[in-house]
Amino acid sequence: MRYPCSSRRTIDISDFVDLGDIEPVYFDRTYYIAPSSKEYTKVYELLRAALAEAGKVGIATFVMRGKEYLTALRAEDKLLVLQTLHWADEVRDPDEELPELHSGRAGQGKERGMAIQLIDALDAQWDPARYHDAYQEKVQELVRAKAEGEQIAVADEAST
Repeated sequence: MRYPCSSRRTIDISDFVDLGDIEPVYFDRTYYIAPSSKEYTKVYELLRAALAEAGKVGIATFVMRGKEYLTALRAEDKLLVLQTLHWADEVRDPDEELPELHSGRAGQGKERGMAIQLIDALDAQWDPARYHDAYQEKVQELVRAKAEGEQIAVADEAST
C-alpha cells in the first residue's frame, strides 16, 4: 500500500504486525505525521482507525534526504505516529557481542528476594515529566551565568 505523505514522498506499507513483537532495541526516532493535504484526510483517518481497531502497526519504508528508512506506523488517539526503526544489520546480537554471563546462584534465594523487594519499593507509574536532564540544565545555567558576566569557577578534574 502506498500512502502519500507529501507532494514527492510516499510511505510504502509492506506488513502489519503486533507492536509488542518489535523489540525495543529496534526503535529510533518518533514523528507525528499528518496528511499532506485535505484530500488525504479521509484515507489518513481510515488507516488510523483500522490500525487502532486491529491493534497492529504498519511496517513501512520511505525515503527522506536520500536515505531509506524502515518504520513502524501506529495509531494514537487522533493521529498516526511514525517511528523509525533500525535495520536488522544495525542491531548487534547480544549473544555474539557479550561474553557468557555468570550462571551462578546470584539469581536465587535471599538475594533475589531482596532485589524484588527493592523493585517493589521503587514501583511507580510512568510519567516522563518526572525526569529531567540535570546535566543539560546545569550547562544551560552556566551558559546563562557566563552570558550575564558572572565569574565561572572551573572545577578540579575528578581522579580516575
